[in-house]
Amino acid sequence: MGNLLGIEVGSKQIRYLVFSKKGRKCLVSKKGAVLLSGTAPSFMAHAVLSIISQEKIPFGDCYLTFLQDNMLSSQFILPRIPARELEEVVRGEIEKIPSFSAEDFYFTFSHRPFEDAKTKVIFSAVLKNAVDPLYSEAREKKSRFKRIELAPLNLLPLSYHLHKGKDEAMIVVDDNATYVMVNSAKECKLLYSISSGKSTLYRDDKLDSGEFLNWTEEIRRALKSYALSYNVLEVKDCWLVWDRDKPGLEQQIEGKLGLRVKSLDITLFAGFAALAGSELNPRDCIAAAPIIAELNKYNSEFNFKGMMREQFLKDSKKKLIAAFAVYSLCVVAALGSVFLFYSKERGQIKQRLVDTRASIAELEIKTQALREKRDEAIRAKELLILQAGFVRELNRVSWSRVFGEVATELPAEVAFSSFQVSGTSSVTLRGEALDVASVAELVRRIDNSRVLYKASFDFLKEAKRKDESIYFTFGILASIRKDDQ
Repeated sequence: MGNLLGIEVGSKQIRYLVFSKKGRKCLVSKKGAVLLSGTAPSFMAHAVLSIISQEKIPFGDCYLTFLQDNMLSSQFILPRIPARELEEVVRGEIEKIPSFSAEDFYFTFSHRPFEDAKTKVIFSAVLKNAVDPLYSEAREKKSRFKRIELAPLNLLPLSYHLHKGKDEAMIVVDDNATYVMVNSAKECKLLYSISSGKSTLYRDDKLDSGEFLNWTEEIRRALKSYALSYNVLEVKDCWLVWDRDKPGLEQQIEGKLGLRVKSLDITLFAGFAALAGSELNPRDCIAAAPIIAELNKYNSEFNFKGMMREQFLKDSKKKLIAAFAVYSLCVVAALGSVFLFYSKERGQIKQRLVDTRASIAELEIKTQALREKRDEAIRAKELLILQAGFVRELNRVSWSRVFGEVATELPAEVAFSSFQVSGTSSVTLRGEALDVASVAELVRRIDNSRVLYKASFDFLKEAKRKDESIYFTFGILASIRKDDQ
């Protein structure tokens, strides 16, 4: 980790601390202040940017805390309303303040139940024209401040860590205002502002007894009001944050208000120390508070990050629009490239499609021819199987037996002219006969023979010889009988 820069942005001067890491310790290596030459926000922004440039620390390692005269830190009581509506109600209450009615502002708040059906709201608000110049400068550098917080509210987590009991006060003395806060069980339950501070308490470097009396009485009334509201006997412990260049204020408060006063100091927190020879001031805690809280992981009830969410959303929208524009250009370029490529390849694709269709047609023709050859081969195979079966049958029956059987059955009036055997175990007999009765007797005998059966006429025709005598030609179909038939 490099150096860290804590900056307190005040109305009249800018105070800052430079922290450097030395092993496990975070040391205050440098502190300083820059007086503002004017009250306009531009003077303040210029002074802060000069410090950042001088210390050569990036914006991402800079922590801003605002504590200015034109800020508003206070509390008010509201009727109990839904939490989702509370932010707008608080904004409306702040806008009732004359100095904020016509100005844009940032604010943060916390709330808690108070008495019967009421809500106590503690808030702090700062004008946008005090914050935006610095925020815009960081944004132009494509960066962002690590934290932007409002004092005195950002000092509360520090006191929560140091004092774990109940009902503890903290008095923050600014140049022209004083803030009295009381917390209990890590919750801020009172925030009271007094319109007098260091510049009114001290005249010619001496404590003004009259102003001091009025000032302490107002603090007393604030603490008594807290005790009555929360049924507390009294508040005894108090942290004091002020500029110690005017010593003796702790003892004066203790004597007048009866409080146990302790000055808040950076070295009270784990891991923080000052370089040898450097003198720290309770006021330095204001600039150091965001760094101490972050490194020690102290949680705050006030959402300082949410205070700037409007700016964050605007920046996010701008980034999103820019990213979308770049994305759109990339998409258009990609689509253009695809279109050009498609246009270039379109003719080739069409030609390949034509060639593919021609190949398909040719293959279909060849496929049909192959199917015909396949069917022919199947028929040839079946015929060969039949012939093989017939040969097998013939091998079981001798030809002498067949011819002998046929000769035995042949009537005297009948003569054969041919004897034909087919591949399907069929026998065709052709011949001549003097009368039809002899042919019919031959069919009957063949059908009852031991070798042939299923005899039937193939044809029977009447014919004449040269001497005009009549005879008959015939054809008879039969099958060779198998062993089991």
